[in-house]
Amino acid sequence: PSGASAGEPCSLPSWRQVRIVDPPARNPTLIPGILRRGHVAVMSGKGKVGKTQSAIQLALAVAMDGEWFGLRIPNGGKVLHLDPECDAKSLDNRYSHVCEAMGIDKAATVGRVFQWPLRGVEDVTIDRVLRKLEADSSYGNFALIIIDSASVFVSGDENSSVDVRRFSAKVMQIAKVTGAAIWCVHHFGKAK
Repeated sequence: PSGASAGEPCSLPSWRQVRIVDPPARNPTLIPGILRRGHVAVMSGKGKVGKTQSAIQLALAVAMDGEWFGLRIPNGGKVLHLDPECDAKSLDNRYSHVCEAMGIDKAATVGRVFQWPLRGVEDVTIDRVLRKLEADSSYGNFALIIIDSASVFVSGDENSSVDVRRFSAKVMQIAKVTGAAIWCVHHFGKAK
């Protein structure tokens, strides 16, 4: 069965039997009980409440097989932080300060945490990000990709379900292409 009405073409996949008896292996866990590789999570909140700070702490915990909010991350890996809002020097300094606060040897992070500074880059869209990652990143290069802030990458209106659904589909495609867990940071609207 395809689920389509008679005479209607359907580009959706067919449904399938659930593999209850012999289920396939799940994607590896990145954050126990929260996030697996190849999956997407969103952290959202008002401005200036520590979302980026928390994302940096997560990045360092993943890169160093450390701990994040009491959760041990035993199977981390390299991290890529996409930031269209913060300049590269500021993000470097934020990571440096968080390393100090977490007691992490800064030299040990070399080759483990990468940033993609996109501030000031014209026409930054999630489509362009996906194409660049498809071209320049192999599956498994990164354990975690942080997108901070997601609202910058939404083409159109972030209050439009159609535009947000399109953005979400592209983010899920990034997870599929890279095999990384995706951590999106999103700001709530500034209206009171």
